[in-house]
Amino acid sequence: MPYNVYWNNICLVTRAEEQYISRTLGDCHGAGVGFAVEYFGLGRASGLGERLKEEALSGRESGDIIVTTNGDIVQEQGYQPYFAGKFRMAGNLPEDRDFHGMPHIGEEWLPVRSGLEESNLFQAGSCFRPFIVIPLVLAVNLRAAAAAGLPEPESLEELLEDRWEGNFAFGGLHNSAGRTLARTIWWLYGRAAAERLVRLGRKLSMPAHAFSQVMTGAAAAAVVPAIFAGRGGNPDIKAVWPREGAVAIPSYAAVRHTVDSQAAIAFGRSILGEEHQRLLRDQAAVIPCHPGVSLPLWAGGEAGLRRLAYPDQKFFDRLDLSLFNALCAVGANPGLLPQG
Repeated sequence: MPYNVYWNNICLVTRAEEQYISRTLGDCHGAGVGFAVEYFGLGRASGLGERLKEEALSGRESGDIIVTTNGDIVQEQGYQPYFAGKFRMAGNLPEDRDFHGMPHIGEEWLPVRSGLEESNLFQAGSCFRPFIVIPLVLAVNLRAAAAAGLPEPESLEELLEDRWEGNFAFGGLHNSAGRTLARTIWWLYGRAAAERLVRLGRKLSMPAHAFSQVMTGAAAAAVVPAIFAGRGGNPDIKAVWPREGAVAIPSYAAVRHTVDSQAAIAFGRSILGEEHQRLLRDQAAVIPCHPGVSLPLWAGGEAGLRRLAYPDQKFFDRLDLSLFNALCAVGANPGLLPQG
């Protein structure tokens, strides 16, 4: 029986990902290792979060390898029944061990470049290991900013000033991009700052829509994935790496302890390995985590990875999910902001 892979990664390059995975799976199967991949995300019949909760409730948990950019799945306690005691430790610390007493397979399964291992992307006792990182940066329309009397922003914090009300955009409060941005602002500057983000910014359905606002000049700035900020083709558009660091949306991978170690390593080296990460770096402007894949110049190049912003574990442990989810549900109605 093949191992079941639940794949929930970058929606912008879904077709390229599926083509690569389909081709590479053929090589795996030819080598006697079988994987069946099911895709989740925008435009799919169901979301990965919903599937995992349904399976946990029914006791029929079928995902053997999970790959996801959904930060809720990685961080929220509501998903832990699916993973706790059932997935291998990712090797985030040398003393981490598999639940069956076996050494972790993290580094051999999914190598990670120096620097990321000391970042908040790694958390002790976790079964998740980063595969790639989608950086959110500032896209600025210099002409629109000047017309509105606004300076070129250098930080996320500047967008929280009153003068930026209605002049910056972001997208997807219902998905990874917007929720990650809101969490990061809350971590950096507190709950009131996250509420200001939602109150002052233009909240679009998707990051692509936020970028279109900058392209047309309807907004002077937007917080968007680097793939947008660097490909506008408009001399008035400038990509800015925020002073706090680019907001990091990691794509994490986890493997169930019932998956044979050699099969897990084969999957990591093929589907999650250097070739795929290089493809995603070039086509989707992501940061590859594999030390064998060079960083793009805009992310630091040979000088080393530029700063990333991602909350630490203490923040996630303290975060009141009812307040956070209420904040994300506000959408275009700031009057619904939670009080107290």
